Amino acid sequence: AIKYHHHILSNLSLAAQLPIYISISDLIFEIFHGGDHLHSLFHNYILEDKWCVLFGSGKTFGVNIQTAWALGVSIYLIRVIFNNSTKEIKFGPKHVYLHLFCWCTPLIILIFGFIYNTYGKSLGPWCDVTDPTIHFFMVDIWMVIVMIAL
Repeated sequence: AIKYHHHILSNLSLAAQLPIYISISDLIFEIFHGGDHLHSLFHNYILEDKWCVLFGSGKTFGVNIQTAWALGVSIYLIRVIFNNSTKEIKFGPKHVYLHLFCWCTPLIILIFGFIYNTYGKSLGPWCDVTDPTIHFFMVDIWMVIVMIAL
């Protein structure tokens, strides 16, 4: 099934692929964010220990992927608007540079979060980055940068 879907996806234009990648990033975020909230709702307490770290890190990773793909789509649209050619816009062979940016930047942020032990119980009733200042640098600043770039 994975080979079949990969074959279909690889035959689509980048413009047709972009909403799929945004949907995948939304799904990743909602699995962790929604799972965290559903657990709290049904059990009347938040996840603990490694589960809280897993869901807090997954939520941060998911929102950073969403942000990276929003910037990727914006860059694509700007290049399409200002390009005088009818050829499809390329970001390297098979758009590898766009994929590296949109998947690896959030992955690097995720890894730094694990290195500095930043995931766990948040100030609210959920799992997230534990310190608001660190949350600003791991999540919020990237959203601000994307909004400025748009």
